[in-house]
Amino acid sequence: MIQRIDGFVLRRFESLSHFLQRSFGTTAISCERASLMMATAFMLRLVIAETGVSRWLDVICVLTILVQFLGTYLRADDAETRALRGTANPEKLNYPWRLFLLIPGVLFFPLDLQRGAPWLQFGIAAHYFRACDDLPPGISRVRKFLNDIGAFFGSPVILDHHEFAQQVHGAHFKERIEPYAELLTNMGPTPMAALARLLKADGDKLSDGDQLLLTAAAVELVITEASR
Repeated sequence: MIQRIDGFVLRRFESLSHFLQRSFGTTAISCERASLMMATAFMLRLVIAETGVSRWLDVICVLTILVQFLGTYLRADDAETRALRGTANPEKLNYPWRLFLLIPGVLFFPLDLQRGAPWLQFGIAAHYFRACDDLPPGISRVRKFLNDIGAFFGSPVILDHHEFAQQVHGAHFKERIEPYAELLTNMGPTPMAALARLLKADGDKLSDGDQLLLTAAAVELVITEASR
């Protein structure tokens, strides 16, 4: 029963995380960081307003939240690897701790809202976002919209795809585009011609992530040939 409650709440947060990723390209870790920043902001309000022992307890809470915030950067590569491989987030199994926070968060929400400092609720949201799985990397709706506008006005959108793929995959960029580059090289006669032919024939069957990596691979091949 307890695990079902946590699973229900976690699915709601994961749906929100996926919606934000499809729309704006933000990942679950980005949502976690935003939640931790909001929790810190509300805690700082309490630090300023309160005195005595309560203030020192609030300071300890702020430092704890900041440590969690810094920890998100240590887990970023692992989260990216899981998204590329499609493996589940091990944090999903940590439901006792999330429920331990969720119950007081719900009970004290009216009081925290009245005080104007729902820091605990944002902290709980950060823990749920931490357990969410990301979608495979792809182009967000906002970026796609901006790319379409750029294409209408003659902007070199294809180079933007290449830059975006580098940002998404980071250190794994070369490794990820290698099979796509090999496919385009075998198709010939040039990478761009092969890309255009492939997208025209099978564009509707390819995912956004595959189209992104194909485009990035084509640009990378052109850059490599030009530098020889």
